Amino acid sequence: MIFCFPSVCKSIDTLPSVKLYHQASKYQQTGKDSFLLLIEKSILLAKKENNNKQLTDNYRSKGVFFYYLGNYELAIVNYNKSLAIAEKYNFQKEAALCLINIGAIFQSRKNFPKAIHYYTSALNSCIEINDVSMQSKILNNLGMIAVEEKKYNRALDFFQKSLQIKIELKDSIGIAASYGNIGIAFKMQNKINQAIEYTQLSLSIFKALNKPYNIGINYFDLGKLFYLLKQENQAFLYYDSSLSIAHSNNLTKIKYLCYGDMYKMYKEKSDFKNLSISLEKYIALKDTLDNLEKSKQIEEIKTKYQTERKQKEIEVQKTQIALKEAEAGHRAIVVKKETTQIIESGFYSIGTPCDFKAIRFEEYMIKIEIPTTIYMFSDGYCDQFGGPTNSKFGFKNFTNLITEIQSLSLPVQKEKLVHTFSEWKENEKQIDDVLVVGIRFC
Repeated sequence: MIFCFPSVCKSIDTLPSVKLYHQASKYQQTGKDSFLLLIEKSILLAKKENNNKQLTDNYRSKGVFFYYLGNYELAIVNYNKSLAIAEKYNFQKEAALCLINIGAIFQSRKNFPKAIHYYTSALNSCIEINDVSMQSKILNNLGMIAVEEKKYNRALDFFQKSLQIKIELKDSIGIAASYGNIGIAFKMQNKINQAIEYTQLSLSIFKALNKPYNIGINYFDLGKLFYLLKQENQAFLYYDSSLSIAHSNNLTKIKYLCYGDMYKMYKEKSDFKNLSISLEKYIALKDTLDNLEKSKQIEEIKTKYQTERKQKEIEVQKTQIALKEAEAGHRAIVVKKETTQIIESGFYSIGTPCDFKAIRFEEYMIKIEIPTTIYMFSDGYCDQFGGPTNSKFGFKNFTNLITEIQSLSLPVQKEKLVHTFSEWKENEKQIDDVLVVGIRFC
């Protein structure tokens, strides 16, 4: 009889990378530096833990963060990192989420062919793993694109399929939203009665759920639909209902929309008194919305600048390493970009006959910036006799040579060092062992 004992391992929810991820999520939509600092730490820990699932979540979360900032380029970079890991380890749901997020960016940019490509790939994945909830969301997004492209029958097909899934899932908010979207598609086809029917269905559900904004929008949409049917009294009733909700809940955008439409209606009726009132309120609300939008844009620019600066700081920190080195009787050369630093040798060498417990080798802390190359070497190269005057090559010549060959790769540097040494030595006897070690951080 064989018994299979479960391996003892730390619960996934208690792993440090997961805890940091949950902490970071609190700041995801705020644009705070705290999010970047925490998520970067979570990424490093997830790599150490070999927690690839968490790594996909981290990069996708980072993508969402940049999406909210309006930095779509960095959002896509992080979504693609998440997608690559998800596809490598066959995390199908996580891969689908990345595809949806990338599709949403292209949809917002009106690049519909690319958006459709990513949404379709995501939809196929969701069908394969039988995730009907995500299928419904993708179908809805494809329907919205079809409306933008004026392919209304195609849009209705997507919305109806999405609605059926929402009904099966008993998702009340999703059902109400789907009814509203179907109403929009019928309106764009000038099928006003069908549009009214579905908008009223949407309204009844949002009323039951007590969703003021959605109720206000539905009332506004119904006002517009009855206005298109030239049923002005009914239209005004719905606009008034929409305004009542908007005033009670301080919904400035809905008030702006209602007064804009009412102004046009009063203008057609030559009702100059009400026209003047509606126009005055419409202009005041427009100024308010413009100021709010400007303030929002200024705040977004500030946040984006601060976040990008913090991101650069984090990237710089990633490329900076502290290296501790002890020089025992030999110097070292450190080359950082265009600067050359000499690390002086200590008094004792490894071969010095002494009590090693009683002496202390001097240590140096070197801050590594990318790129940095460190050279450690025996004295054989510098002490070699040769050249036109049969003299030592010397440390100065060696340092100059190291500086000159910095732009070359390490294998080519090796060839250059060997060639220079051979040319200098020519027919002279090699007086000592020669060792040069180069370590490049890049």
